[in-house]
Amino acid sequence: MIEMAPPDLSICIPSYNRAALLGELLERIAVELPGTLQGRVEVVVSDNASPDDTPAIARQYTSRIQRLTYVRQAENIGPDRNFLASVAAASGRYCWLMGDDDMPEPSAIVRILQLLDEHPDIAGMSVDRFGRSFDLRVRRSEDDLAHFPTSTMLVGAETVFTRLTEYIGFLSAQIVRREFWGDVVRERPVEEFLNGYVHMYVFAEMLKRNPRWLVVKERLVTWRADNDSFMGAGRYRRMEIDVVGYEQIARACFGADSSTYAAIRDTIASRNFRMHITSARMEGVWDRDMQQRTWRLAMRYYARSPKFWLVTAPLLAMPSFLLPVLKQAQRHVHNRRARRVDRSARPAA
Repeated sequence: MIEMAPPDLSICIPSYNRAALLGELLERIAVELPGTLQGRVEVVVSDNASPDDTPAIARQYTSRIQRLTYVRQAENIGPDRNFLASVAAASGRYCWLMGDDDMPEPSAIVRILQLLDEHPDIAGMSVDRFGRSFDLRVRRSEDDLAHFPTSTMLVGAETVFTRLTEYIGFLSAQIVRREFWGDVVRERPVEEFLNGYVHMYVFAEMLKRNPRWLVVKERLVTWRADNDSFMGAGRYRRMEIDVVGYEQIARACFGADSSTYAAIRDTIASRNFRMHITSARMEGVWDRDMQQRTWRLAMRYYARSPKFWLVTAPLLAMPSFLLPVLKQAQRHVHNRRARRVDRSARPAA
């Protein structure tokens, strides 16, 4: 038997109880992997003891995806440990972390391999994304990397986390060097950061070993909206995961007195935190108890954030009768962004 060379890329899919969506993802990957690429790409599914048909779905693709590894956990080990388990089961030079409800854009796998060939010395890369509705039919207005006019090489953990901040937390847009990831997991206290964003801690520590990180201004992955697994415990808990997770990692990796910590704090306070408050008010769950808990959370983590006071605190204090004005402003911003994204997605003439 001829032993195959290690793959260049492992698509690592931590999955739980989303058999139908996992099937859509594996179908897309199978279509995007012609015979000439089968040896270069590995697919790893780490099943977090799903009670649905996930094992059967994975088995259906073993004949169509040559290097498909399926690992089933004996019990639910939580999302962070399953992120780690998916990479631990991989053998590729680089790993593309992929949420089980997201999927690569057409020709994205070929493009990722080209980029890895062109940049063999990077710790990792972040690729641009399309946001779409749950059924994938409607494209949303996000332009997350608008502040990058073109693909850019970032150098240093501080630079990467200051310029990418919340975007580097989005699992499916990140491709990382497996060797460096493994070194961090073996040598650093990753178990202290099982907060929904353990991968960000690993990224930061990887960048201290190899500081080069490529930002790819190409939309190579789709994320599916209205399907956030962390929303199961409610809007307040989802908001708390972002606030506490980012703060814990920023403090541990950069120090609470650093400019990088302050930049991350201000970005989350004025974007993620504000988004959760807006959503809570729109969803009708903004009762007195949630208001009080949100204020306490803000005072604990953002009392020293100028952007919190300028951007987010007014929304927290906004009386309910002004909510229709907020909704109208949100629609206006959404429409403007949608037009901008449509223009940026068109091919050059």
